[in-house]
Amino acid sequence: MENYNYPVPDPTWDYLTIYDRLYESKFEIERLIAYLSRFEDASPEADREAKEALDRIGQNLNQARRMFDINGGRPEP
Repeated sequence: MENYNYPVPDPTWDYLTIYDRLYESKFEIERLIAYLSRFEDASPEADREAKEALDRIGQNLNQARRMFDINGGRPEP
Protein backbone atom coordinates (compact mmCIF):
# COMPACT_ATOMS: atom_id res chain seq x y z
CA MET A 1 0.00 0.00 0.00
CA GLU A 2 1.30 3.43 -0.89
CA ASN A 3 1.81 6.05 1.75
CA TYR A 4 0.99 9.52 0.48
CA ASN A 5 2.24 12.65 2.18
CA TYR A 6 -0.20 15.44 1.48
CA PRO A 7 0.78 19.07 1.92
CA VAL A 8 -1.15 21.20 4.37
CA PRO A 9 -3.73 22.93 2.21
CA ASP A 10 -4.02 26.68 1.86
CA PRO A 11 -7.06 27.86 3.90
CA THR A 12 -8.31 29.78 0.85
CA TRP A 13 -8.10 26.75 -1.47
CA ASP A 14 -11.34 26.19 -3.38
CA TYR A 15 -11.43 22.48 -2.57
CA LEU A 16 -10.61 22.78 1.12
CA THR A 17 -14.02 21.65 2.41
CA ILE A 18 -14.02 18.63 0.11
CA TYR A 19 -10.41 17.85 1.01
CA ASP A 20 -11.33 17.92 4.71
CA ARG A 21 -14.18 15.43 4.19
CA LEU A 22 -11.99 13.13 2.11
CA TYR A 23 -9.12 13.29 4.57
CA GLU A 24 -11.47 12.55 7.47
CA SER A 25 -12.87 9.57 5.52
CA LYS A 26 -9.36 8.32 4.80
CA PHE A 27 -8.53 8.48 8.50
CA GLU A 28 -11.74 6.61 9.41
CA ILE A 29 -11.01 3.91 6.80
CA GLU A 30 -7.49 3.39 8.11
CA ARG A 31 -8.82 3.21 11.66
CA LEU A 32 -11.45 0.65 10.63
CA ILE A 33 -8.87 -1.49 8.84
CA ALA A 34 -6.64 -1.43 11.93
CA TYR A 35 -9.61 -2.28 14.16
CA LEU A 36 -10.80 -5.24 12.05
CA SER A 37 -7.29 -6.60 11.60
CA ARG A 38 -7.13 -7.29 15.35
CA PHE A 39 -9.84 -9.95 15.14
CA GLU A 40 -9.31 -13.57 14.20
CA ASP A 41 -13.06 -14.25 13.96
CA ALA A 42 -16.12 -12.10 13.33
CA SER A 43 -18.25 -11.06 16.27
CA PRO A 44 -21.49 -9.12 16.67
CA GLU A 45 -19.62 -6.32 18.46
CA ALA A 46 -16.98 -6.00 15.73
CA ASP A 47 -19.72 -6.09 13.08
CA ARG A 48 -21.61 -3.31 14.85
CA GLU A 49 -18.49 -1.15 15.20
CA ALA A 50 -17.59 -1.70 11.55
CA LYS A 51 -21.08 -0.80 10.33
CA GLU A 52 -21.08 2.38 12.43
CA ALA A 53 -17.68 3.35 11.04
CA LEU A 54 -18.83 2.65 7.48
CA ASP A 55 -21.92 4.79 8.08
CA ARG A 56 -19.69 7.71 9.18
CA ILE A 57 -17.41 7.20 6.19
CA GLY A 58 -20.37 7.06 3.82
CA GLN A 59 -21.85 10.23 5.27
CA ASN A 60 -18.54 12.07 4.85
CA LEU A 61 -18.16 10.90 1.26
CA ASN A 62 -21.75 11.80 0.43
CA GLN A 63 -21.24 15.26 1.90
CA ALA A 64 -18.10 15.68 -0.20
CA ARG A 65 -19.99 14.60 -3.30
CA ARG A 66 -22.85 17.04 -2.61
CA MET A 67 -20.36 19.89 -2.23
CA PHE A 68 -19.68 19.66 -5.97
CA ASP A 69 -23.35 20.46 -6.53
CA ILE A 70 -23.15 23.46 -4.20
CA ASN A 71 -20.91 26.09 -5.75
CA GLY A 72 -18.43 23.56 -7.12
CA GLY A 73 -17.23 22.66 -3.61
CA ARG A 74 -15.99 26.16 -2.95
CA PRO A 75 -16.96 28.16 0.11
CA GLU A 76 -19.97 30.40 -0.27
CA PRO A 77 -19.01 33.92 -1.43
